[in-house]
Amino acid sequence: MRILGIDHGSVRIGLALSDELGWTAQPLSFIEADKLSHIVEIVRQREVTRIVVGLPRNVSRAKRKQKIDSMAAQLMLQSYLDAHGG
Repeated sequence: MRILGIDHGSVRIGLALSDELGWTAQPLSFIEADKLSHIVEIVRQREVTRIVVGLPRNVSRAKRKQKIDSMAAQLMLQSYLDAHGG
């Protein structure tokens, strides 16, 4: 079982992937928001069985510059895995 975490932003989409046991989340590189078809490729290649999408967050401009999209997706997915006994 692999779970894909998606942290959707207006410019970039951060991605994270769980290990096969669903215990840990690892960041993947981000993709541009207009390249959603890449997510389908990742789901097929990595044999993803579940997708978790984070809720959009209102982030200030200063904090947005500091935000690393893939890490945000990793943290979101790890929180999900921890909460669901992964």
